[in-house]
Amino acid sequence: MNERPHILTIRIGGSLWSFGYVWQTATSAASLKHDAQTEASLKNVAADVVALRHDSTHPQFGLGHLAPDDRKKGMVAAHAFATQLAKQTIRSAIGLFALPDAYWVVIVDSDLIPTYGDRVFTSLAEALAAFEEHLYEKQAFERHWRRIYLPKSLLDAAPERMLQTDDESAQSGMLDQFLRENFGRISTTSLLEVLRDAKAPAHRQRRVRRNDIDAIMVSKPALAAYACIAVCLLIVYGAVPRLRPPIAPAALTQVKQPPHDLAILAPPPEQINSPAPSANAPRAGDILRSCFYQFSMLDDNLPWGWEDGALTCHGHGASLIVHRHGGTPDQLEAAFASAGIAFEPNYDNGTVTVSAALPPVRAPQSLDHPDILRRRLYGISWQIREPITVDLFAPPPARAAADKAIWRQANFIIASDTDPLPWASLLDELPGVTITSVSLNARQMRASPMDVTWEIRGVAYAQ
Repeated sequence: MNERPHILTIRIGGSLWSFGYVWQTATSAASLKHDAQTEASLKNVAADVVALRHDSTHPQFGLGHLAPDDRKKGMVAAHAFATQLAKQTIRSAIGLFALPDAYWVVIVDSDLIPTYGDRVFTSLAEALAAFEEHLYEKQAFERHWRRIYLPKSLLDAAPERMLQTDDESAQSGMLDQFLRENFGRISTTSLLEVLRDAKAPAHRQRRVRRNDIDAIMVSKPALAAYACIAVCLLIVYGAVPRLRPPIAPAALTQVKQPPHDLAILAPPPEQINSPAPSANAPRAGDILRSCFYQFSMLDDNLPWGWEDGALTCHGHGASLIVHRHGGTPDQLEAAFASAGIAFEPNYDNGTVTVSAALPPVRAPQSLDHPDILRRRLYGISWQIREPITVDLFAPPPARAAADKAIWRQANFIIASDTDPLPWASLLDELPGVTITSVSLNARQMRASPMDVTWEIRGVAYAQ
């Protein structure tokens, strides 16, 4: 991967700008600084710099690392990009900009800078791959991205590539297909124009590195001379006889030492390498089939005088919210004799819950790379023609600092207008995919079955 691991700071239009932070959203505007400092100090992060985005509704912070010889501070470009879009009431935009000897991929999605929405690459091919990955990850992406930025040189070369791929024996890339269909919607505005008159704070360096001190000593010899003089004075002062009589030392008490140094004999700290939760979870398809069966058991047994509402399943059980319309609690309890029922104080509403044994745990599987698993999930979506949304893969927020595991996770949501069964067998073929819940509005299914939507939520694990 030709992605820069360090912050890039360059001069654009007379101002210094910095690129390449990893962004996170704070719990609240009040806790922005605390959340940023806490995350930056984690051992597996150990960020050199922190950039704060003070926004009452979208408080965010960016973390980054400086190259050993880099001590420059520029305005945070992604912060300014998001601010400029907000002024134009543009909530979602994606861009690929050419920098001196590098390429910048920047994303603002629903007014937020995603975790990996501020990336710098030294290779155009790698930058294009990242740009396309984010461009197509949104269903109906043509309508989702209100503004799309590309270098003019790339757009100028598109017609020639399209002519070369018009032959039926050749296939154009997805980006060229997109350019062909949306040629007039793409902006070639330069980064200089996008950031013109924009303002953003610079990052804050959160720790002094050894090489920073060495650089100061080399660049400012007077400071080094003062340090030497101070050390010499301390040595001389220690050699001068004291004018006061010395203070008698306190009597020493002999302490009996244990026969062994217990610290040396203690075992080394245990190494943690936690497996992904998918290793101990049932197959995604088994959960979907189990939920479908539990839903049918709940909704088919509803007695007269009670109407159904929301159905929800978590694999180990399902629940149905019911509303009384002339029926009695006794009728509902008789219809669901083996289920648990919780009524509201006036008995007008209740929740019926059934339990089910979890399907067996899946056989051990090797996890896919995040990019491969993301593409396979979207491939199923295109095959079934039902939308899926997959978040960016990231380490779990609760991972311990001593945990050496490298797997990442991403939440996903499927909106199915048929039922979950078509997804079941296809998801079974993917390693690391788990289902956390399935839900739908049962009343809407009865009243307007063509408009009902099954919502399937899950977590995908990759490494």
